[in-house]
Amino acid sequence: MVSLPPPPVLQVIAPPDYQRVYAEEVANAHVRVRPKAGDGAVVNGIAFRAAGQKLGHALKDNRGQPIHVAGSLAIDRRQGSERAQLRVIDVAVPDPGPAHIR
Repeated sequence: MVSLPPPPVLQVIAPPDYQRVYAEEVANAHVRVRPKAGDGAVVNGIAFRAAGQKLGHALKDNRGQPIHVAGSLAIDRRQGSERAQLRVIDVAVPDPGPAHIR
């Protein structure tokens, strides 16, 4: 019997309080996104097969709004270069909370 190595463990991270600054549909199926952290750092991200789905709409419809993003870090190997990339698996738009009553 052949012994196979265990599958890789996918570590999910969920950095809070990002702001969506850019999103576009790519390859008729995916959504490329660039969320910005509170300190101004921008991360490149991709949501595979999200175009036309709830995840894709949430990413594309909330420009400039705070979002919480969940995903895993990966190396994007395209066009002969390597870059860090967040593979987005979920997003949440924070509830603004109840309105203040005076």
